[in-house]
Amino acid sequence: MKILFLTKRDLEGTGKVFFDTLGKEHDVKILDIREEKDYQRIVEEIEAADKIISW
Repeated sequence: MKILFLTKRDLEGTGKVFFDTLGKEHDVKILDIREEKDYQRIVEEIEAADKIISW
């Protein structure tokens, strides 16, 4: 399963452990939308993902 994680925060502590564990069984991609300003790429990643998590 392709999971896209959109974040505006640094991954630390529990969040990092959660996504490291999730990444063992799924294809996890993390986009920091503070830094990623290519909106076309963000839309393409959303369309390609099976699930989207925002934090």
